Amino acid sequence: MRLPHATSHPTDDRCDPAMIAVLRSQSPAAKLATLDAMWRSAVAFVRSGVKAQHPSWSEAAVCAETARRMARQGHAESRG
Repeated sequence: MRLPHATSHPTDDRCDPAMIAVLRSQSPAAKLATLDAMWRSAVAFVRSGVKAQHPSWSEAAVCAETARRMARQGHAESRG
């Protein structure tokens, strides 16, 4: 199944005013720390999906596919 890739988010998918207020109150360092934690969570999530889809792949192949997906290259493609 191929999912269409949206280039922009619909208005209802954006942060709510309360979240915007929290982000605005954070220091630049806190924002970077939050972004880093979110990125690491996303990598772990994608990596788990790759491992579940391809349990026989080597660690190197899982890492390469995770990196490819995180770089948004071929995000809607499947790899056999």
